[in-house]
Amino acid sequence: MKAHPEYKIVATEDGNWDQVKSSQIATQLLTKYRSQGGVQGAYGMADYQAAGIIQAADQLGIPTGAKANSLVVTGSNCTPTGMPLMQQGKLWGNATQSPIEESDTALKTLGDFFAKKTVPHTVTVKEERFTQANFQNFNKLCADWPT
Repeated sequence: MKAHPEYKIVATEDGNWDQVKSSQIATQLLTKYRSQGGVQGAYGMADYQAAGIIQAADQLGIPTGAKANSLVVTGSNCTPTGMPLMQQGKLWGNATQSPIEESDTALKTLGDFFAKKTVPHTVTVKEERFTQANFQNFNKLCADWPT
């Protein structure tokens, strides 16, 4: 934000990880600021929250994506909900906070622990940001979840 002082945070809301609630909040905020130049960007803490923001924008006739006069929406946690929105160009960015990768890492670490191998006190999973420029590289991790 320091690099772009022309932008400011107008609201921080709690969608409580609920897509419907996130959509309702987004509808209110997008409507409130529409007459003041609109909202330029929104972050949904999870893909389904970002999906709710995009749904609200669609209902209000506000385009989303990285085009001029569009609302830039980004999310995190790379789920099957977010990847189609990225493919459509509606969701601009995401992150690899995938429960599949985290579960695989936890399972391996537990296996090592129960096999009496030395395991680190803290195990982290590397998170990567991705955008419209490279999201296809993350389809296996984010879109192809087992059912």
